[in-house]
Amino acid sequence: MKGRRVLLLAAALACVAGAAMAQTEWVGDPANPVVPPPEPGAWAAERYLSSVLEVNGTYHMYFWGRDQPGADPLYWYWDIGHATSSDGVTWVMDPSNPALVRGAAGWRR
Repeated sequence: MKGRRVLLLAAALACVAGAAMAQTEWVGDPANPVVPPPEPGAWAAERYLSSVLEVNGTYHMYFWGRDQPGADPLYWYWDIGHATSSDGVTWVMDPSNPALVRGAAGWRR
């Protein structure tokens, strides 16, 4: 029983140490936010990052967005937006945003 406790404690400490070390690589950007808010009334007046993928040296950011900020969160009027970057700092919004919109039969372009 004592050996099991020691093993669990060692595992917990290893996880905490690993998480702390991973966070030391992050550096704050004085230009935050790197994706500025849109113009009033534009699509994605409210948005949340979903994921960033790197493909052949270009970063692709996909995010949830909606044009009804403050709308009841129980009603999901969210679409999916897209932006690209060559350096992960300067982002260009896809001019055809939203990239995917919700519909009665599912997502459509």
